[in-house]
Amino acid sequence: RYPAIITGATPAYAIKNAANLELRLTRLGIQAEISQKQVNDLNNEIYRISQLRDININPNELLSAVEKIVSKTGNLEFAQNNLKNLAYTISAAGNDVGAMAADLFEKFNIKDANQMIATLGMLVNQGKAGAFELRDLATQGERVTAAYGQMGRTGVKAAAEMGAMLQMARKATGSPEQAATALEAFIRNLNAVEKRSMLQKAGIQLIDPEDPKRMRSAVEIAKDLIKLTKGDVSKIGRVIDAEGIRALNAMIIEYKQTGAFETVDSFVNISRESKGLLADSARVAGTLDSSLTSLKTAWSG
Repeated sequence: RYPAIITGATPAYAIKNAANLELRLTRLGIQAEISQKQVNDLNNEIYRISQLRDININPNELLSAVEKIVSKTGNLEFAQNNLKNLAYTISAAGNDVGAMAADLFEKFNIKDANQMIATLGMLVNQGKAGAFELRDLATQGERVTAAYGQMGRTGVKAAAEMGAMLQMARKATGSPEQAATALEAFIRNLNAVEKRSMLQKAGIQLIDPEDPKRMRSAVEIAKDLIKLTKGDVSKIGRVIDAEGIRALNAMIIEYKQTGAFETVDSFVNISRESKGLLADSARVAGTLDSSLTSLKTAWSG
């Protein structure tokens, strides 16, 4: 069925691809200060994982994720431990997720591979229940993780809070970029000295009573502010600027209609199961394009 690929196109592609991959891996090995044997082992593992039936991605994509992680964190071991997690996410989301994984590692202290797949699975589940998808976080993640990281909160729970706020912001904005900007603005307001003082004087607790080095969840702070003002945007606007209020608009509307915050709570408490992510990867891996990628990978391996 694929005579052009089998008779010439794929071998040519394979030679060029393998040479390029080898060069990049050698440079990565020099940067990470590992031996050539370790470089070869990493090369073999990248090829092996890329060709798994429920993944089927171009090994260049997986290597790109590893390069981003090493560039941002200097931690090759973390990247190696999460090769399969990264590959599943690349297959399902279709984006370079290396920077996002590095940010989860750095900003939220998510270092264990089991924690990482739980976090990625949770973010996928939030995206399916809302409108801010994992592929959006792959492009906007550096901004929002940097912003939420300023609150000092860590772990899968912190990622769930950030994701929940993004989902609510996306309901009230026109694009993922605008949702990310709105969340950045809201957190910027919470960290502004004058506005923090105003919020605290109004009775809003900002610091986590269990740990004075971190703030309370942005979700809980937002809920308290909305309840205190009864959702009056003019009153909220005294401490939160117009851009930051956009992150709260969907929560304000729901509170006025129901007196509760069931939607954002459902996002925070959504399943940490990674089944959805793995199923998405397997589904994409079965497409013709991914099958051809796997064939080319097999040739170059």
